Amino acid sequence: MTYKAKITFRDLQDNEYIYQVGEVYPREGYEPSKERVAEVLEKGGIEPVEPSKELTVKELKAKLDEDGIEYDAKAKKADLEELLKDAEEV
Repeated sequence: MTYKAKITFRDLQDNEYIYQVGEVYPREGYEPSKERVAEVLEKGGIEPVEPSKELTVKELKAKLDEDGIEYDAKAKKADLEELLKDAEEV
């Protein structure tokens, strides 16, 4: 699942990184535990994002790369969204 910051907040478990409103959570290079994601979600710091509505092609490709999912470099946005959606349902 992909999330974005609802408010500006400092993540004390991520080297005190400051997330700005609208920024993708977690940032590249940081892998929070499921418990941490649930905690930040419960406190209202982040909200789930529908990939097709919020992420750019560049962001979709970065997320797929991060998850180790292969895709055609010339893939259309809808195809990338479908790959990401399928991977998140597993």
